Amino acid sequence: MLAEIFLSFRRTSMQFYRLDPVHFITSAQLTWNSGLKISKVELQLLGNVNEYLWFENSMRGGVCLLGRRHAIANNPYVPENYDEKLPSNYILALDANNLYGFAMSQSLPIGNFRRLDSDQVSKCNVSELGANSDICYILEVDLIYPTHLHNMHNDLPLAPEHVLITYDMLSNYSKELCDEFGLRPFIETRSHNDSPMNGFLSDRDEYSSGIAPKCLIGHRSADHRYRMNFASRYDRKPSSAVSWR
Repeated sequence: MLAEIFLSFRRTSMQFYRLDPVHFITSAQLTWNSGLKISKVELQLLGNVNEYLWFENSMRGGVCLLGRRHAIANNPYVPENYDEKLPSNYILALDANNLYGFAMSQSLPIGNFRRLDSDQVSKCNVSELGANSDICYILEVDLIYPTHLHNMHNDLPLAPEHVLITYDMLSNYSKELCDEFGLRPFIETRSHNDSPMNGFLSDRDEYSSGIAPKCLIGHRSADHRYRMNFASRYDRKPSSAVSWR
């Protein structure tokens, strides 16, 4: 049965893509080559190892959960807990599907990578960088998180990164829970390999990203450093501009 299934899969791949799955180690390799063949996109390879490492450092995944730990609903459809003297409010759980597929359907880099010199960096206006323009930038910036945005962004802070959360970074309530359940030794003995993606409301130094959050970009009042330290530009194309025939 398994052999018949694979033979059927092989025939389908040959019919639509003219690619034989037996010549690929994983389905991811087959999918990647199928996409390149059908779209006819020629991708430029990064020849500079430092440039490659910088781009790699800018890819950090994403935060896919916005969870509120405690909420109280006043739902008229749940009469046993409904208080008509208070305004109605509801609890809604949303699940966004196809996150990877959505990201892959956006404008993606194809080539013409080059590092901007200091003069070009100083003249680069982040507010003019369009989210779907044909030219995009990888930026390294110093971010300042204004205090007036903290309450608004508390549930989902912008500019997440991999950070090892230490005991001294916890809130007083979290510290009480750690001490109550004996979790402090586990927190203090973790390594940097245990650094998950975290969103927090403090400032950022040398934060690299595709397009840095515009509402956070600003000068440091302490040393007046430029808000943008480095930048690389590249060409990209949206999926709608790719020929699939």
